[in-house]
Amino acid sequence: MRVKKQLSDFEVKELTNVQFVPKGDFLIYEVKKRGIDALKLKNILRSLFVADIGLAGLKDRNAITTQLISVKSKLRFRNYSERNFSVKFIGFSNGPIKMGNLKGNKFKIIVRNISKEELVKFKENIDLIEKNGFVNYFGDQRFGHITNARKFIFEPYFKKDYEGTIKLFLTLYRKKDPKKLKDAKKTILKFWGDWKKCLENVPEDERVLVRILKSLKDNGDFKRAIDLVPRDLKEIYILSYLGYLWNLEASKIIKKKRHVLVGTSIGDLAFPKEIMLNQKVKINMPSEVKYSNFEKRDLIAKVGKLSYFIQKDSVLLEFVLGSGSYATTLLKAIFEK
Repeated sequence: MRVKKQLSDFEVKELTNVQFVPKGDFLIYEVKKRGIDALKLKNILRSLFVADIGLAGLKDRNAITTQLISVKSKLRFRNYSERNFSVKFIGFSNGPIKMGNLKGNKFKIIVRNISKEELVKFKENIDLIEKNGFVNYFGDQRFGHITNARKFIFEPYFKKDYEGTIKLFLTLYRKKDPKKLKDAKKTILKFWGDWKKCLENVPEDERVLVRILKSLKDNGDFKRAIDLVPRDLKEIYILSYLGYLWNLEASKIIKKKRHVLVGTSIGDLAFPKEIMLNQKVKINMPSEVKYSNFEKRDLIAKVGKLSYFIQKDSVLLEFVLGSGSYATTLLKAIFEK
């Protein structure tokens, strides 16, 4: 089967509990994007509004997505559009949009090139999953920043290995990264520890890398260097690793029952072949890292407002998932279990 064969095959609309008022300190805009990285778009919007942006979550690059953002400003910005995103003013609120405002997401997905065997699995699983739910694994897009070496850049951070953390950040890269960035990171690895030599050979326009290298040259403090990693990127790295740990812990629980192993970007995970009762799954985190969603995340996610239409070797699905649940995980449960 093929998911996301084209951008229009995967549509996501955010569902929030934002409270609108006739006049407030925060302007609320609807943002639609297609085929653009969420962090890149967030930085574009910051430049556009010359202000910090409030949002409930980062949306998948390979999809058509709709979500709300908040901007604290007395000036109402005109509507704006480019080839792959648009911004439309829709009202006011008394507070910024935050992660807690996300209730869930509404999906419209077309799955193509479905084999006869996969269609049989679909028909066997769809009603059971609608009734009983599916394992609430973090989806593959949560791990989009994993490197070619399948290493999590902030894994050493949890062991207080600050040099190891910043070394991974400065030297590891993904296959899809720009050649200039790859070359810069190869250079840093080659001259690791000789910060003067690194700075002589890394282009000035690689600003984040250069800023960190200058800090290391001045004081050699690896922990302080980590503070220079852009906040949004640092959070993604941390959440990616925590998601990986949670998935492993959940998979251990599933393996105690009848199960089948399904391949994912972080290795095989267990999917149950029998009904699982919900429970809270926790992971151990260092005291300085606190994310409440990892302290109370449900093992089983529920599917709402599910409908589907089968046409030849394709299926159109529409459904709603709660905050933090992944459509790609649901598809694995439906087609591969």
